[in-house]
Amino acid sequence: MIHDQRGFTLIELLIVVAIIGIVAALAIPNLLVALQRSRQTATLNDIRTIGQAVTSYVVDNASVPNISGTVSQLNQPWFNNYYLKTFPTRDGWGFPLRYSAGELTYSVISLGRDGNTGPEPPTDFYRVSDLSHFNYDIVFCNGTFTRSPRVKSGN
Repeated sequence: MIHDQRGFTLIELLIVVAIIGIVAALAIPNLLVALQRSRQTATLNDIRTIGQAVTSYVVDNASVPNISGTVSQLNQPWFNNYYLKTFPTRDGWGFPLRYSAGELTYSVISLGRDGNTGPEPPTDFYRVSDLSHFNYDIVFCNGTFTRSPRVKSGN
């Protein structure tokens, strides 16, 4: 009588589980960074859009909207009907975008993933290489980014 038993041994199953664990350990951190990077990119684009709208307002009125607090305070008919069709008020992480203005200067600010001011990045234009780097503030001042991640490779 011949018994042809089919199936996997315990060692084979353990090897497969170990390989899946190694692949997951390598892939999950990269996936988390990619998700945060997409939120950061969306935030950069929204801030740039708001900044361009404020710059257009400055050209037309020779002054900046004198509001301080959050960007949502700019969401007024005298502003959004003429300068901005869709009005982003929150960054990619769901925190309110900040706006501050002086005489002829303005800043649009995202507080980053943690929603708190700081920590200070090592340079104004920093390379994102760690999940904690998404906590750095992003600042757009007078038509240009003054603190942001490097968005092009090689910079």
